[in-house]
Amino acid sequence: MYTHMFKYSFYKYSLILIVSLLFFSSCSTKKKSWVSRQYHNTTARYNGYFNGNQSIKKGLKKIDQTFEDDYSQILPIFKTGDLQKSKTAHSYMDKAIQKSSVVIQKHSIKIRGVEYCKWIDDNYLLLGKSYFYKGDIEEALRSFSFLKENYKKSEIRFLAEIWMAKCYIEKKDFASAENVLIELENNKRFPKKYKFDFNIVSADSYMRQKNYSLATDHLQTSIKLVKTKKQKTRLNFILAQVYQNQKIYSKSRSYYKEVLSSSPEYVMTFNAKMNLALSSNKNNNDYNKIRSSLIKMSKDDKNKEYLDQIFYTLGRMDQQKNDTVSAVTNYLESTINSVENSQQKGLSFLALSEISFIQKDFLQSKIYYDSTAFFLSESYEFYSQIINRKNILTDLVFYLNTVHLEDSLQSLALLPKDQLDLVITEVINKELEKEKERIEQETGRQQNMMNNSGRGGRNEQFGNNTSGGKWYFYNPATLSFGLSEFRKNWGKRKLEDNWRRSNKNSEGSFESDSTQNTDAKNQSFNTKDPQFYLSQIPSTLEDFQLSNKKIVNSCFQAALIFRENLNCYEKANEMLKNILTNNNVDSNYLAMTLFSLFQNLTEKEKFSRAEKFKTQLTNDFPNSLYAKLLYDSKYLQKITEANIIEENRFDQVLSYFKNEEFDNVLLETKNIYTNDFSVKYKFLRALSFLKKSDTLSFLSLADNIKKDYPKNKISIEIDEILKVLKDPGLMNEANAKAELGSAYLKYDNSKHLLAIVMPREGSDVNYLKTIISDFHANNYPNDTYEISAVLLGVDQHLVTIKSFENKAISMSYYSTINDSPNIINELAKYDYKIMAIAVDNFAEFYKNKDVKGYNGFFNKTYLK
Repeated sequence: MYTHMFKYSFYKYSLILIVSLLFFSSCSTKKKSWVSRQYHNTTARYNGYFNGNQSIKKGLKKIDQTFEDDYSQILPIFKTGDLQKSKTAHSYMDKAIQKSSVVIQKHSIKIRGVEYCKWIDDNYLLLGKSYFYKGDIEEALRSFSFLKENYKKSEIRFLAEIWMAKCYIEKKDFASAENVLIELENNKRFPKKYKFDFNIVSADSYMRQKNYSLATDHLQTSIKLVKTKKQKTRLNFILAQVYQNQKIYSKSRSYYKEVLSSSPEYVMTFNAKMNLALSSNKNNNDYNKIRSSLIKMSKDDKNKEYLDQIFYTLGRMDQQKNDTVSAVTNYLESTINSVENSQQKGLSFLALSEISFIQKDFLQSKIYYDSTAFFLSESYEFYSQIINRKNILTDLVFYLNTVHLEDSLQSLALLPKDQLDLVITEVINKELEKEKERIEQETGRQQNMMNNSGRGGRNEQFGNNTSGGKWYFYNPATLSFGLSEFRKNWGKRKLEDNWRRSNKNSEGSFESDSTQNTDAKNQSFNTKDPQFYLSQIPSTLEDFQLSNKKIVNSCFQAALIFRENLNCYEKANEMLKNILTNNNVDSNYLAMTLFSLFQNLTEKEKFSRAEKFKTQLTNDFPNSLYAKLLYDSKYLQKITEANIIEENRFDQVLSYFKNEEFDNVLLETKNIYTNDFSVKYKFLRALSFLKKSDTLSFLSLADNIKKDYPKNKISIEIDEILKVLKDPGLMNEANAKAELGSAYLKYDNSKHLLAIVMPREGSDVNYLKTIISDFHANNYPNDTYEISAVLLGVDQHLVTIKSFENKAISMSYYSTINDSPNIINELAKYDYKIMAIAVDNFAEFYKNKDVKGYNGFFNKTYLK
């Protein structure tokens, strides 16, 4: 019995010892034994790699859920968005990086350059993917490059190279991406199992470069090789969009039908139907069926949130049939029914803008472009071109309105007083009627809101009623008038509660001050006061001259825009002819106008009409620059060359002055000819006299310059010099500023204040004032300090605390406030500056909003 138990214990403990020895020996990465390899392979695969890969999958699912497709543009192949800006999946990728790194560090069995753990390369690939989806593209590239160089005999190096191409594409380094892809394509050892990955990445590269013709082949191959139904449907939709973009409608329709047969999610189904309608041939039998189907869809409650897209599609179909009137109606309906889809609203306004532009109704087109720019996303492919055209039309409409306004005001000025009073009274009555109508509409709107709230909320307000009624906000043409001014004041703001506040966390907002100021300013523009209108009507000869000058300048500027930007020569000529009919035009303007008319008509090969203006120019203004240009096309070139020679001569005289060779300056400026440099020569001559202590000659020449060139900035400089001559103390001040290298002076014994500068966006200035007040109550209970806050420019708050008797007291307070954790912790949320500043320096600082300049001075002279 005893012997039997002894043998059992011996075998048991021996087995445990053997297993333990095997276990500990297997943990070693210095041995390549079968046991060691099995242990490290198993642990690397089922612990680190599996968990890391699962974390990446979760992160990608999160990215996919948060990504919103913009169906107004060709969809991206990969639903990742801007990886370098998004932080949606960072935590998942960090976990995957940590798991992969641990595997590589603890389970790599690299002996004499050979890796015996077969899961290390997979973990390097996982590491690269994690960095890629985290947006750290450079680190991802390093991981994939390592795989390419160190695993040349393994198939995984090909997959690593495909991911390298993805990294280059993400960096928009398409040349490097193409080099990698070409190298892979020409490699005979490239595995077939990676063919889908190669083609999908190649397609993505060409798509991002908008090289759609090269992308199609790779997309077609990818569709044949793709394994999941969802991804295949997406690729079919993208390929349909590409063919639609290239106007290959037969293929586009075919792929949209493939999408519909796959029964995708409703939003893709809906957009496939819309695009299928736009791809249909207007002469095709299916065209009318599709149109009828769209009209039927517009009446289905299921499509209520898609009404804007349906009406937009109908408008596009109308344009295909050249039915502009019906197209405008449907586009307007689209804007009315677009509640939450700002992008679609922008596209509908864009369509209206382009129709008005083609019809040369530039005023209406400008209004629609304002709305387009407001609603359309800045990421839209042609957004910069839209803004450019909007700005051109804004300038044009400004000049056209100026001409119309000044003409109208001059006409009113010529009316007898009793008739003028009647006109103004009529205008005021209309204003009163509009105000009454606005009040009634607002009252009705509030009543509707109360009724709707009793019936179940706001959704019913925007149902079938949106197409009818006379409420202001149901009229997109009227509504768009206010958008431009709104955006000037507030920028693009999301539709939300407290949209005006930069910081939504606090009810009290400092921004209310600016609104009150605006209201006070608007009170001076009382449109119900006759004096408001009378003050704008010219009454004196000077008023009429100024009005005529505005008309002439606006006509000429409008003519330039019509010709240079809009290619409307006839419109340009109309504006130029308006100048010729004006009785009070400067001769130089007349000559320039005649020359412009001659140029415009010549370019359009209307030579007989052009000759008429050429004759008038040479007869009436034979000595003008423009007359000389008619006979000598190189006249401007000759003038330019003469100016260059004169400029070189002036540079030489200036170098004499800088080198204090004042006698040479006086010699060179003894005879001064009339040209663009005359006043500069005279000024250098006057300064040279002053430098030679000949004050009388300086004063005499300075007086002549001020008489001959009263509006020239040199005359202003002379005034400053004269002030210094009368008060030498000013020179000492200027020298002190120069010595400090700053626009500020030291005022140690003058009154000071403390200035805190912080960004306007995202900060709560009222809360800061409160905690500073609490700080005073605790630290300075017997002292009275004034805390105030104003805007410094448009994007910064300036909080001031005053006042302190001198620099020393202000700096003592500066040290104490910097030791206050409540204040500093609040300020640490922003990019802020705290500075003591003398009252004598504050005016210069505030006028120039010179935060950077004064902060440098403060650091140098206060904190040194």
